[in-house]
Amino acid sequence: GEAPAIPAWAADHLPSMTIKMENDLAVVTNPSSLYVIVNKKRNLPADYAPSDLVVPDIPFAFSGDSPKKQMRKEAAQALEKLVAAASKDGIVLKGVSGYRSYATQKALFDSYARKDGIEAANRYSALPGQSEHQTGLTMDISGQSVKYQLTADLGKAKEGIWLAEHAH
Repeated sequence: GEAPAIPAWAADHLPSMTIKMENDLAVVTNPSSLYVIVNKKRNLPADYAPSDLVVPDIPFAFSGDSPKKQMRKEAAQALEKLVAAASKDGIVLKGVSGYRSYATQKALFDSYARKDGIEAANRYSALPGQSEHQTGLTMDISGQSVKYQLTADLGKAKEGIWLAEHAH
């Protein structure tokens, strides 16, 4: 039979329908969507900044005020529920790095590239415009078992095992 028509709300978020080419760069046309897909093939506009950034009510691995404590409101509320559920199970999770502007991501990538070379940096860091952190929908989190570092070892720690079972 014939494929069902795609509802308008879904079509607005389809990867194939939310991209335009600009100077040989595929740029997303729905940067403020909660369903936006950002990666090495789908760039955010350099000037995109979320309009609803808040600081989630969770513990952080560092003190002081910083934009990297911020997330979009809906993502922050979901993270608060996750951290509270972990706490009930005796698991302490802390925020490490949330929102990053295009300029901040550029400085970070450039620093990694100077230290390790562009090829290496490209394996573990996003180029500016290609980081989900710029969407405001992402927060790196960690646990005490790995001294709140961002490391693959978290996956073997009690906090990482809990996250694998409970984060959706």
